[in-house]
Amino acid sequence: MLVLLTTARLEQSAARGILQWQAPQGEKRICYSVKHQECVMHQLGCFWGTSDEAVEAIRKKYGNGSLYEEVLTLMTKCLESK
Repeated sequence: MLVLLTTARLEQSAARGILQWQAPQGEKRICYSVKHQECVMHQLGCFWGTSDEAVEAIRKKYGNGSLYEEVLTLMTKCLESK
């Protein structure tokens, strides 16, 4: 389970940034993308995993090149650029 962190707690945690976003394509869920030192992790509903794992799960459900995949990729790029 992802624990939302205050700014002070974020500085002490392994997370280096958190983005919250609404899942596209009519899905009624809030998603989180979290930058750790080694990688970006994502919580999509009950799913929790790396960017590669998230893309794989999205492609299984929505196919290649879906809007969901594009948004996740954009969130990953935003966090990796920090």
